[in-house]
Amino acid sequence: TSFVDLVEGGYYTDIIFHRIIGARAGRAPFMAQVGDPTGTGSGGPGRFIDLEPSDLPHDFGVLSMARTGNPDTNGGQVFVCFSREGTSFLDTQYCSFAQAVEGADVIMALETVETDDMDFPADPPVLQSAKTIPAPPFGTEDAPLERPAAVTER
Repeated sequence: TSFVDLVEGGYYTDIIFHRIIGARAGRAPFMAQVGDPTGTGSGGPGRFIDLEPSDLPHDFGVLSMARTGNPDTNGGQVFVCFSREGTSFLDTQYCSFAQAVEGADVIMALETVETDDMDFPADPPVLQSAKTIPAPPFGTEDAPLERPAAVTER
């Protein structure tokens, strides 16, 4: 089963961002994670897919598969990257597979959500839905987002 199958099957409908790691003293902004129907960080669609290595660098607005320490535990959890500085160490270790072309304001708003010491949001944002859109012909697509000016550290 692929990410596309999960999207088209409604898996990402009304599901919370259960883990958010924004900017902190001495650390660059990291990511916001979604895709666990239990909201605990341990749930998923009940199946795993093997790691598919990717050359797409983890950078602002890049979407990547979340997993455990075992590289072949990609399921339904995904994360959106907040900064190149905070996520570059994930390159080639996680399957990055998409780049945002709009919505920088939404990504930046996710980065500022208040969390507890375990990075769980006190008032979790909700992903209302996801959909697939056919990609434009190669070379005609919109440019990926660039990170806007920094937000305040928490």
